[in-house]
Amino acid sequence: QRVKTDKVDAKLIAEYGERHQDELRPWQPEPRAIRRLKALMRRLADLQEIQQMESNRLEVADTSVQESIRSVLRHIEQQIEETLKAIN
Repeated sequence: QRVKTDKVDAKLIAEYGERHQDELRPWQPEPRAIRRLKALMRRLADLQEIQQMESNRLEVADTSVQESIRSVLRHIEQQIEETLKAIN
C-alpha cells in the first residue's frame, strides 16, 4: 500500500500534465450567454416539475383547497411562458 501525501500527489499531477500537454488547454469560463441559457433551462425544468406536483395534488385535493392550487398553477403557467420567451 502506498503512502498518500500532497507531495506525491503533486508530482503525479505534474507528470500527468507533462504526458498530456498536447491535449490540455487552459480552463475558460463558459460565455455569459451559455450560462444564462443553462440557468433558464434549469428554471424551466424546475417550474415544470412544480407544475406536475401541483397538478397531481389537485387531482386528490379537497374542494376547500382546489382554488388555491389552481391559482398556484396559473402563476406557474405564467412563469413557464415567461421563461420560454426568455429562452427563445
